[in-house]
Amino acid sequence: KPKSMLLQPSDDSALPPFLLSPLLRVGQPTIIYGDGGTGKGLLACFITNILIAHWLGNSLEWMPPDEPTPILYLDWEADAETTAYRLACIQRGLVMAYRPVEYFYCGGSPLVAIADDVRQIVQAKHIKAIIVDSMLPAAGTGYGDPAGPAKDLMGTLRDLHCASLIIGHIRKPQPGEKGGNAGPYGSAFFRNLARQCWELKSTKNYDGHTLTVSLTDRKQNDAWGRSRPIGIRLTFSDFMGDSARNITFEPCEVNQEAPELSPDLGAGYHILQALKHVGKATQGNLVTLTGLNPKTVASAIHALAEKGIIAEAGREGKAIAWGRMQLESEDSLE
Repeated sequence: KPKSMLLQPSDDSALPPFLLSPLLRVGQPTIIYGDGGTGKGLLACFITNILIAHWLGNSLEWMPPDEPTPILYLDWEADAETTAYRLACIQRGLVMAYRPVEYFYCGGSPLVAIADDVRQIVQAKHIKAIIVDSMLPAAGTGYGDPAGPAKDLMGTLRDLHCASLIIGHIRKPQPGEKGGNAGPYGSAFFRNLARQCWELKSTKNYDGHTLTVSLTDRKQNDAWGRSRPIGIRLTFSDFMGDSARNITFEPCEVNQEAPELSPDLGAGYHILQALKHVGKATQGNLVTLTGLNPKTVASAIHALAEKGIIAEAGREGKAIAWGRMQLESEDSLE
């Protein structure tokens, strides 16, 4: 319920501490958003395991609290079997004992409709953090109010007094926009009401056993600056058929291993992804492949060529065909 109180600023006044630095603050919502299949759910399971185990030795050096944190996983995307499989793969990758996670299958009901059930779990299990997988089905329809779903979801989460990690999809760039920084899909109020927003991009290596991802800080309400981009390499191993049994997470230099994920490249992300698939392409072909406008593509090609990330790879008629360069270090991106 809303509360009225007298605030007394003092030398001890401070921001809410991090529950998991640098992603989650105590009692506040964070959105991680990206395209489908970029590893958002796996990252949520990795974060869950770090918190429930108080895993100080995690390879990414993210700092959990001084004791294990009770987590509630709210699932609109998958099912109990799939989520348990992901958690087990990551727990094996972390070489930790199997640990249970409080789980709630939400079906087709928005969070506001099941808030009483969720609140009972939060109180009975002393939950400190909630995973919301994913944002749009959790938000519901809003009954005709464009901002309604965001207000319902964020208001309900704030009333639960837990940190929340919200998994969202990305809004596709509109014609004339630069790619790669479009924001979470849905009303702008989702982004506005979150305290932190991180954009996730990924690229699969050709062997199918690794996934390189970048996390870029797109919004901070409670910091004077942005956090540095975070590069993560997921490695899948110990396969049974086409399913991995171990998943490990390690830090990596995105600019070196997957330059197309660099947050500084803008529309270059889409151009490099296109060139990765087709080998080489003209400016006109890249306009078609990326869906970006010609001026944006021309500007991005010029910037990428100046940095030595792409180079002329022949001609198609009178038009220059462009191809990716093999980077030996991240110095060429500075």
